[in-house]
This record gives sequence, C-alpha cells and structure tokens, in this order.
Amino acid sequence: MNADKSRRAPRPPTAAAKRAPVRRPRKLARPELDAGPQRDVRDLLYDLREKAGRPALEDLEKRIAGDDRLDGSPKKDVIHQIISQGGPAALDDVRAVALVLALACGEDKYKIVDRVTQLMHSFDRPSGPSRDESSDSTSAPEPPPAADMTAVVVARPETGEAPGHLFVADWVPMLGDDVAFTLTGIIESVHVEVPLLTDWFTAELARRSAFDIPGDDVKKQVLRPVRMAKGRSERLGPELVRLARAAYAARYTDAEIRTILNRTLSFKVNGLLSSADHPGYPHPLDLGEMAAFTFGYAEKDLIELGFDAGRGRGGVRAYVPREILLNSPKLMEIGTLLAPAASSASARLYRACQSAQDFSFIGLADQRHLWTHFVLPQAFARYPFDAVIVEAGSIRAFGLP
Repeated sequence: MNADKSRRAPRPPTAAAKRAPVRRPRKLARPELDAGPQRDVRDLLYDLREKAGRPALEDLEKRIAGDDRLDGSPKKDVIHQIISQGGPAALDDVRAVALVLALACGEDKYKIVDRVTQLMHSFDRPSGPSRDESSDSTSAPEPPPAADMTAVVVARPETGEAPGHLFVADWVPMLGDDVAFTLTGIIESVHVEVPLLTDWFTAELARRSAFDIPGDDVKKQVLRPVRMAKGRSERLGPELVRLARAAYAARYTDAEIRTILNRTLSFKVNGLLSSADHPGYPHPLDLGEMAAFTFGYAEKDLIELGFDAGRGRGGVRAYVPREILLNSPKLMEIGTLLAPAASSASARLYRACQSAQDFSFIGLADQRHLWTHFVLPQAFARYPFDAVIVEAGSIRAFGLP
C-alpha cells in the first residue's frame, strides 16, 4: 500500500477552533494595606467592582468621561490605583469611580459616594496627639466641635394674584444659589419650617386640649389627628432632600427642581392641614378636589390620567389641566376621528384618552411642564418614593385610568 494513501487526511478545523479566545474579567491585585481610611476606601471599591462583574478599567474610564456631571476624569491607570490601593488620588477622581461602580452593581450611589467622601477627608486627619505633643503647653488647642449643619428652609404661602393654595420656599440653605451641588454637596440634614403649619398645629392642639371631655382615651382620640399630622410634618425635610437628589439625577434644570420642590411641598402641606381637620380644606382622600384646591383650578377643568412607563416599570396617576391636552393637535385629531360629529372639544379629548395614546403626542415642553408642575407633586404625596416615575422621558403611553 502506498504510504501516502495510508496517511489519514487532516481533520477540518472545528467550530470551536475558529472561536476567538474569550477574555475573562481581570481580577486586580489587592495588596496588604495598614488599617485605616485608605484601606477602607480600597476594600469598598474593590468589592463593588467584584460585585459588578469586574468591569474593564477602560470601560469605567469611558463611563466616567461620558457623564458631564462628574468633576473627576481619572484615566485607566489612576482607576487601577484607586480600586487596587485606595489611592493616592484626587477626591473627585475617587468619587467618580465610586459612583460608576455603585451604578454598575445597583448600590445606592449617594450612600456610596458619601461614605467615600468621609473616608477621603479623614486620610490626613491625625488619630490623636503624640505623647510629646500632648505634653507641650504651647501646642494648639483642640478645634471646636463641628457646627450644626442643619439647613432651615422657610416656606410661606405664595403671594400675589396666583390662584390656589401654593407655598414657595427659600431653598438656598439647602441647594445653594443654584443647583450646581455635587452628588454629596447637598446638605443632609434639612428642616422645613412652614409657619402657617406650625401655628395651626400649636393653636389646634391648645384648643382641643381645653375641651371638657370625660376620659383620657377619648381625649387622645380628639388630639390624635393633629399629633399625627404634626409628626409627619417633621419628616418634610428629609423627604424633600431625597426628592431634590432624584430630580437632579434626572437632569431637571435649576428652575424645574425648585418648581418641583415648591409644588410638592404645597401638596404635602395642604394634605397635612386637611388630615388635621383644618376648616375649608378638602378631604385628604378626595384627590381631585385636593389637586384643584392646591393648584388653583376648578375641578371640572382637570382630568385624571394614568401614565405608563411600559415594560413592567410601572406608572402613576394624576390630575392635570385639560387645557394643556386640548392644545395637542395629534391628540385632538384622534378625538375628532373617534367622537360623533359636532362633539365638543372636551368630548373629543375624553374620547381620545379612552384608549392608551403615545406620550409623544404631547409636545416635549408640555410633557415637562405637566411633570414638574402637576404629576410629580401629586405622585410624591400619593405613592411610595421608589414607585414614582421621576423622568417624564420614561413615560411611553397615557390615557384614562
């Protein structure tokens, strides 16, 4: 037999052989560090990267560079230094890395960035004076304790001819002159002082306490609505801090954020006064009347709509002015096709909203106006915070509930 014929023919390359090599996520070195804030920063960020699936350093660099709200802009080698050793690096660079890693693994970005900032500020802080320093009578005295960082925001009823029961506040103690605060720059502890609210609670508690009521249990029931409303009013500050952060993260403008805060505060204050039985206020469960009362509309001029973000992301319901929707040519065109001939504009609007309509039928400026002036203020008073759709751009469809 011919030797050449006895040789086996080479096998064709398999599909597996043609595959490009798979790059496994790279695990960074984790050198030993002395106990202290630098190691704490390193451990925090290192663990976040592991939890996020070890994103490539180049990818982290791109994410940071693509977010124009971040002051830091570390390159790949600096990012490596920060994650592997906790620095040394600029504070803004460390905070930028902390933010993108927190987002990558679904952690609370504000808590992570706040924690990193606290640790970074303690890098150069001495743990205590040495024995020689403590015995030196000429050494500098200890610094005084930190001042109370509580910001007091005062809100008063809106003056002028504006209808409704709206409040406006001076947000400078919380936000600064403009909303250019960094992610950790907003003051954590905020107290919102509403003199009208405080005065009412004080007077009403005194009035009810003077009732000649037999039995302590009955008296407690009489005082209970006012006491509960007063307790809820003390949480306004933290709630509005959280709202300001969410609005800033959603890229609302300075003016829009202040509008959202003012109108949300108005809805909450009116709800508190209503729940404490203030005369002349709507029942807190009558949301349509409360919206009309707060925003200064006749109830018949508002329409309740449901707004859906789609893909299981939830939605919200709110009362909004019909006049804004009546100015939507596309929406009214649909209503004209569906409604009987010679129907009124209001009838055509309701007919169009009986089925889900594309939110883009409402112009972009009107979308944002609806969201900042009407939907968000009601949603934050009506739903748990995490259930609120903060960005108007997330809404896909709307219609009658």
